[in-house]
Amino acid sequence: MKADAAFALEHAGWPAFLVDAAGRVWRANAAAKHLFGTALQGEAPRLSALWAPGGSGSAEQFLVAWERSPAPAVTLKLRGKEGALL
Repeated sequence: MKADAAFALEHAGWPAFLVDAAGRVWRANAAAKHLFGTALQGEAPRLSALWAPGGSGSAEQFLVAWERSPAPAVTLKLRGKEGALL
């Protein structure tokens, strides 16, 4: 996946980010950066940095399962700034 690919949700009013099959976050819009804070900083941060404990498995397990059986909508438990559960 190219990090410089066009990101259609760049200006969306809700948090959106683009994750590859390895769990790297390649793009995040301003709303996501505001909500998740430092977890989205750096080069190719990991989805696991946003993953909340208590869900059904790890971020990596979710991605493997989703690759096998993709769904158009999925509810995820994530952590925002300072660990707030979302």
